[in-house]
Amino acid sequence: IDTDTFRDCKMLTDVRLSDKLEDFGSGIFQGCSSLTSIELPPTLQTICVNMFAGCGFTTFTIPETITNIEHGAFQSCENLETFNWPDWITRIPSHCFNGCSNLQLEIPEGVTIIGEYAFSGCKSITSFSLPKTITNIEQGAFRACKNLETINWPANLTIIPSECFYECTNLKFEIPEYITEIGSYAFAGCTSITSFSLPKTITNIYAGAFQACENLETINWPASITQIPNSCFNRCSKLQIEI
Repeated sequence: IDTDTFRDCKMLTDVRLSDKLEDFGSGIFQGCSSLTSIELPPTLQTICVNMFAGCGFTTFTIPETITNIEHGAFQSCENLETFNWPDWITRIPSHCFNGCSNLQLEIPEGVTIIGEYAFSGCKSITSFSLPKTITNIEQGAFRACKNLETINWPANLTIIPSECFYECTNLKFEIPEYITEIGSYAFAGCTSITSFSLPKTITNIYAGAFQACENLETINWPASITQIPNSCFNRCSKLQIEI
C-alpha cells in the first residue's frame, strides 16, 4: 500500500488488513481522525513514517512482529491515552508522540535513545522514570510537557540537550552534579522553578538556557564559565544574581 493512500479519510473507523501485506508507504492513515481500530498483519515489521499520525486511537498495542517504529508514527494522536512501548525496540523515534496530549506511557528498560521532540506536547504526563539503559536524549524530547513535574535524569547522561524542557511550566528540577552542558533554551519558560544550583562540573551553557523563567529568583553562576550567553536570562523578571 503506497504513501498517503488513505490519508485524511476522516470517516474511516475500522481497518482489517490482508495477512499477505508486508510493506506500507509513509502516512497511509495520517489524519484518519476517526480511526480507532486496526488489525495489523503478522507479516508487517515496520510502522513507517507518520503512519498513524492524527488518528483517533485511545489505546494501542504493538504486536510482537514489529521490529521498527519510524519518525512521527503516532504524532498528534490527541485521544491516545495508553500505549505499550515494546521492550525489544530500543529507540523511541523523533516526533513519535509529539502532540499526544492525553498520553500516559512508561518507558521500559531496554530503551536506549529518545529522539528529538519525541514527547513534545504530551500535556498529561506528570512524571518520567527514565531507565538506566538510556544513552542519548535528543533535542526537545520533553518540550512543552506542561504538567511534567518530576523526572529522573540518568547518571550516564552529562548533557541536557537544547529545548529539552522548553515550556515545561510545572517542572521541578535539580541539576545533577554530573551535568557538564546545558543546551540552548533547555529550561526556557520553566515558570515553576524558583532557583537553580549549577554544579561545578558544568563547562558550557548555551543561548537562552533559562529564558522566560519568570519566577526564577536565584542562581549561582559557575566561575569556570566566563561568558553569559545570549538571551540567557531574558525575561527572568524576579532574578537576583551576582556576577
